[in-house]
Amino acid sequence: DYYEALVKETTGSSRSISDLKKLINKYYKNDLLCLKTCLENGEIAEEALSSYSDNAPEEILLHLSQKITADFPELSGVNYQVKYVNENLAEHISPAFYLTPPVDNSSENVIYINPSSNLKDLSLFTTLAHEGYPGHLYQTVYSTQSGLPNIRSLLNFGGYTEGWATYAEMYSYRLYGMDSVSTSYYMHTNTLNLSLYARLDIGIHYDGWKLPEIKSFLSKFGITDEASACAIQTAILEAPANYLKYYIGYLEFCELKEKALQDELTKIAEDAAKE
Repeated sequence: DYYEALVKETTGSSRSISDLKKLINKYYKNDLLCLKTCLENGEIAEEALSSYSDNAPEEILLHLSQKITADFPELSGVNYQVKYVNENLAEHISPAFYLTPPVDNSSENVIYINPSSNLKDLSLFTTLAHEGYPGHLYQTVYSTQSGLPNIRSLLNFGGYTEGWATYAEMYSYRLYGMDSVSTSYYMHTNTLNLSLYARLDIGIHYDGWKLPEIKSFLSKFGITDEASACAIQTAILEAPANYLKYYIGYLEFCELKEKALQDELTKIAEDAAKE
């Protein structure tokens, strides 16, 4: 009962655990199908390099802020800095994070990068999209400039904020400069990994999976090393529903987008029928 309540609070989704399993399974199967198609229809860029590989984080953020205007409203009057985590904190800090600005000064933004995470090339590019454009930085500043009530700054919408940033991260793969097959391959590999962690979260905290069940689940995906299984188990035990915040939040945005597209197609068909 506690886990069910925690998942609702963490993800913002009203779906039952049973329905969340079905949703994860739906997208997990789609990821596998897309990866199969990629491997059958072209060479994968092994190093995933592009013309942005050697750029500084500030240059990548500038590139992202310009490229996303094809799909997102443009922001104005935004300043940002890229800073680096102190080496004394590096062991205990995530690879990167966006520092939420004061409610009365959203034009000044800071993104921190943890040097020990060794982010580079594609991982650095997509991480900056998650933290910057069109991720956390864009979401925060756009919300403020749109005139949303300041009371929202006192409330926590984990699935909404991290779900959007994950959606932004996946969106950014198409901006990196790879061919379409490699773009699809790397994006769906990432979302597949997230789906596995999300399913393990539910398995461990709701279904009562112990190490044997975890090892059996991972072995289906070629992960047979017991040390890896133990490390994954420990990470998920330490933070119940944490992976769901990212993945279920992301899937709810995907579902909203799919519904909006279907509604638009229905409207077009209805208008055509009237004519």
